[in-house]
Amino acid sequence: MAGRKRRNWKRWLLSVAAISVVMFGLMTALVLKRFYFSYETSRTLAWLQGSHHPVEDFFGNRPAIIGHRGACAPAANSELLIGNTASGIKEAVDVGVDWIEIDLRRSADKQLVVFHDDRVDQKTSGEGNVSDLDLAELKTLKILVDADEEIMSLNEVFDQFHSPQQKWIFDIKEKGIRAEVVNWLKDRVSKLELNTDQVILFGTDEVLEQYRESGYALGYVANREDKGNWLRILFAQSGITARCVNLGCEYLVIPSTFASSSLLQAAESLNLKVLIYGTESNRDLIFFAKRRVAGFIVDKPRSAVRVFEHAVTVGDEAEPAQDEAGSAGNIEQESVMDDESSSP
Repeated sequence: MAGRKRRNWKRWLLSVAAISVVMFGLMTALVLKRFYFSYETSRTLAWLQGSHHPVEDFFGNRPAIIGHRGACAPAANSELLIGNTASGIKEAVDVGVDWIEIDLRRSADKQLVVFHDDRVDQKTSGEGNVSDLDLAELKTLKILVDADEEIMSLNEVFDQFHSPQQKWIFDIKEKGIRAEVVNWLKDRVSKLELNTDQVILFGTDEVLEQYRESGYALGYVANREDKGNWLRILFAQSGITARCVNLGCEYLVIPSTFASSSLLQAAESLNLKVLIYGTESNRDLIFFAKRRVAGFIVDKPRSAVRVFEHAVTVGDEAEPAQDEAGSAGNIEQESVMDDESSSP
């Protein structure tokens, strides 16, 4: 009897082990299909996935290069990258990026300010919520970069850096500021200082719900900080694209990790233009460019422009931009190519 129990126990353990191996294999296969693994950061997973492509020149149509918060610089006292500064935005202008992306929040006195975090503690010399401080108080704070920088209002950024050709992406970081954003845009358009096609509004689904009828192009940002997005990508990928479509967005904004071939193809089938953030790797930029993504949101735009220095630029036929890098004009996305290498 004791021997039979031991044999049954062993059979049970073997069954559990076999099921565990099968489940692990299936989950691994699903992860490799649903996510993109960069060779620069996950070489083993990239090799298993078949995304360990060589670095090579790119000679096709260049995706748009978007300066993330203008351009980002290392913080003086940490490993953080900080953007939305005058020097960062000037760098993006000097490079000749196609679009400059900046973050918008509202101060206590209802002024639109260019700052990413909800609190100032981590990136400035001060403390507190942006929404609890007046613009005058915010401007007394020093941004923690080597250059002498302060928090700027949207008016200051626009007046200092806008030009007739400059295009902007406003990443709206909080709900409840629609009136300020829309009124600001109306004022600038009415003064003929800005055209509606020179602005795209970014945000999460909760934020963009308030901008459906704004008259501006929208970009749904699938934040990687949202754990729910990781589960959607893994088990219900259509949940990401459905949010974008339901909001009336033209653009799907995703981290490179989410940019599997299956998601890019799904976006293409829905006529969504994909913008990728979260990678500065030459290898990754070229890989995704060959899959005809619409653009890259990068912290170091000068380096990204150099990657595509041999590329054919895609210009706005009505008003082709002229600059040292070549402009991608309007953000356009062609068909996703799925036959050049293994699918992520």
